[in-house]
Amino acid sequence: MTKRQGEGLPEFFRSLLWSYRFEDMERQPHKNVIVLQAINYGTLAHWRWIVRTYTKVEVRRILVTIPASSLRRHVRKLVSILFDITEAEFNHAPRGTNSKQR
Repeated sequence: MTKRQGEGLPEFFRSLLWSYRFEDMERQPHKNVIVLQAINYGTLAHWRWIVRTYTKVEVRRILVTIPASSLRRHVRKLVSILFDITEAEFNHAPRGTNSKQR
């Protein structure tokens, strides 16, 4: 399958996506993975690129829908400030859903 012009990623993302087949990564279908990897392991240049490419609103939407445990703890604090996300807005796994009946 041939990738459309502009669907690929900049070369400087290759090191963030080492566990994926970089040549097959596309901006829209893989945006959750791209944003998560950039947020967790990227530099300021990666963060700027994802905001320019997807918009701050879309990056925020992705960050509140993925499991909160996917974000590194120290990164989550910075993300909450930069993207105006409260701790309650992060997608935390529910607790106590398997309680025993007495």
